[in-house]
Amino acid sequence: MRSFILLAPLLLAACATTAQRPTPPPPRSNVPPSPAVVQQTGDLIGLSTSQLVTRFGTPDLRIIEGSGVKLQFRLLSCVIDTYLYGDTVRHVDARDIYGRDVDRTTCIASMDRERR
Repeated sequence: MRSFILLAPLLLAACATTAQRPTPPPPRSNVPPSPAVVQQTGDLIGLSTSQLVTRFGTPDLRIIEGSGVKLQFRLLSCVIDTYLYGDTVRHVDARDIYGRDVDRTTCIASMDRERR
């Protein structure tokens, strides 16, 4: 009986199922994915870098973000951030100097008046 008691844990261990290892994720590419671009309608969408510079002058800020470029134009009343992919404006944000959203059309009109 004593030998059965000693063998019981071994028999139970032999019947136990092995834990499945999770499948590893696929290898990651070093190339960042292109951002999802939401098409907007608006006065600046579709313009090139040279057209923006002709319209508003030299950008106050230029940042390369992955495969795109952000050009920022500033006034005291508002800031316009333009996002270009392939040298074409695809997205425009307008905000005040505190970061609150403002009407894009009004900000562009102000920029046209003051930066020409």
